[in-house]
Amino acid sequence: GIPLSIFRAGLISGESENASFPPDDFFSRLLKGGVQMGALPGLNVPLALTPVNYVAKAVVWALLQAKHQNWHLLNPSPITLLGLIEWLQGKGYA
Repeated sequence: GIPLSIFRAGLISGESENASFPPDDFFSRLLKGGVQMGALPGLNVPLALTPVNYVAKAVVWALLQAKHQNWHLLNPSPITLLGLIEWLQGKGYA
């Protein structure tokens, strides 16, 4: 067969250095709209946000290993949506 690697990533977030998110993706619009309306969902669901720069480094590292396998690129320490909203509130955004 053809040697290949499969990369499965969870919810890829903005990069970790300055926490910037792409302004037009669904998650950014959800948070921005909720903040603007003053109505963010208080759901206690896990968010395994993984910064894009970590995903990029992991993909490059895995490809350089020449191990052709499945790679699951997930944040091992997910936060919850409620925790993120509480953090936003603490920063004065919600």
